[in-house]
Amino acid sequence: YWEFGDGATSNHRNPVHIYQCPGEYNINLMVIDDKGSTNFDKITVNVNGNNKDEISFTCDIQPILDQNCLGCHGPRSRLSVLSYDELMKGGKQGPVIIKGNAEKSFLVKLLEDGKMPPRNNKLLPVEIKKIRQWIEEGAPKN
Repeated sequence: YWEFGDGATSNHRNPVHIYQCPGEYNINLMVIDDKGSTNFDKITVNVNGNNKDEISFTCDIQPILDQNCLGCHGPRSRLSVLSYDELMKGGKQGPVIIKGNAEKSFLVKLLEDGKMPPRNNKLLPVEIKKIRQWIEEGAPKN
């Protein structure tokens, strides 16, 4: 039984696993022989991205939104950040992201003005910079 450290598992003898995001992953293997004896092994792997300068929605933006925004902006809210498609639908006021134009994107304005997230849960400047860069890169679904 394999655990790949990113939530994926496999019961195959020789599995192939593709990581979606760069990072360090702890891989665990559990083997049970025909007599019921169990053995464990683990390794750590480092996965490098193709382009370290490119911002990925899946690896960089979605985790920021999940951690800081999903509590208020879930599937039943006027603006959901649950997925790329939900985010790109926008809210009651219209789109919050203008692909290729962070300056005109309402999300960036709210973040930089400190209006979102509310209270003391403000994003770090590096997180806002990632969101801004991703939008400037065309807000790709990657």
